[in-house]
Amino acid sequence: MKLFELVDSAGRLLKVEGFSFPELPNEVSAIELTFEQVKCLIRVVEDTDEIEICSKIEINDLIKSNSVIFFSEFIGKELLWAWSLVNNQGYADGLKFQFQNSEVALELIVEASSIKQFAVKMV
Repeated sequence: MKLFELVDSAGRLLKVEGFSFPELPNEVSAIELTFEQVKCLIRVVEDTDEIEICSKIEINDLIKSNSVIFFSEFIGKELLWAWSLVNNQGYADGLKFQFQNSEVALELIVEASSIKQFAVKMV
């Protein structure tokens, strides 16, 4: 799934769930987002520690995570902007999202096979 497709057609965010690899139960390795029109999965690509967003939801090897998922504070809001982040070595290891009526953007960065979440104040 391309980020522009998500921004253009998703609608309001309705539900968020986090998932972990069984061997890393306290880390987030995938986030399932349910919007009005679209459902997608943001996940760690284990072989390269990159981040991927896909429309086909497959979480067979994952367990539900008890970790806090920052997307929850954007439930009921529409996605306005989304960015793909590429590091200096050319790996696509991050995504950034901004929702309507929010001064905070959410950055997801893959580090050591888990998704780290950062709130970024938009000035």
